[in-house]
Amino acid sequence: TGWLSGQLSSSGPMPNTALIVPISLTGASATSGLIFKPKAGEVYQITGASTGSMGASRIELQMSDGVSNVEIGAETAAATQFDPKGWEPVYIDNNVFLNYFISGLSGTTSFNVAFIRVR
Repeated sequence: TGWLSGQLSSSGPMPNTALIVPISLTGASATSGLIFKPKAGEVYQITGASTGSMGASRIELQMSDGVSNVEIGAETAAATQFDPKGWEPVYIDNNVFLNYFISGLSGTTSFNVAFIRVR
């Protein structure tokens, strides 16, 4: 067995583990928060994200370790899929998870992010 053994499912994503996390916020300021943080030992792949209503100037998806953030996508329009950045697939775990940052929040803003477990 090599290094990759036990790192990812060799048969693809784990059945019955897909989920969609909906986020809906109303307010009048910039805000940030947690989208999804897997349990220890779990690894999830981000499979898609899209905006719903847009009462903000910008939504960012950010990978975070709780100290530093890396933006992996941003949108400024309603009912729009977050554009892939060319380095997919993106995996998250208990150490590096997915957050959002919203700037210019002046009404109701919603978005969804889809995941599937790979380990």
